[in-house]
Amino acid sequence: MLTGLTASVVLLALLTAVNLALVLRLGKLFREHTDSQAAGPAPTDFPVGGEPPEFTATTVDGAALTAADLAGGPVLVAFLSTTCVPCHDSLPRLGETAGELARVHNGRTIAVVSSPPHVDHARMLAGLPAEADVVTYTDYRTPVHEAFNVTAYPTYVMFSDGVAVSVSTDVPAVPAAVPV
Repeated sequence: MLTGLTASVVLLALLTAVNLALVLRLGKLFREHTDSQAAGPAPTDFPVGGEPPEFTATTVDGAALTAADLAGGPVLVAFLSTTCVPCHDSLPRLGETAGELARVHNGRTIAVVSSPPHVDHARMLAGLPAEADVVTYTDYRTPVHEAFNVTAYPTYVMFSDGVAVSVSTDVPAVPAAVPV
């Protein structure tokens, strides 16, 4: 009887050790996966130092926008989606940045908002800074998105003197790239 009990205890100890090893390995794999996902996909392959690609768009106010509108002072182009939680979360920071660009740097902000046809985009539009020129689309692959090759939301591209000085998924990273 004692031999059977000893064998059971040894077997239980071995199973516990194997289980612990598997849990530790899975934990390591999960951390590696989480760390690789934390950076997220590249928002675009548009290069820092690149000139604005050719595009045409019309703002919600009916004004035409082209690549020529990105020349001169600093211009922030924000690509947002109404179905993107980080996009909604970034609206207060975008408002601060747009205000700073307009007041301090005599710059402008262009918000390109994509929204599926079944989603009401009024909440996002209401949260956009008053200083922003807003372009809306009911598609995610538009001529403007394709010109900048945007693949993730939010994406922010800052131009200064007609050259991209920053490409980011986070608004706070953008103002530091603007020359004073």
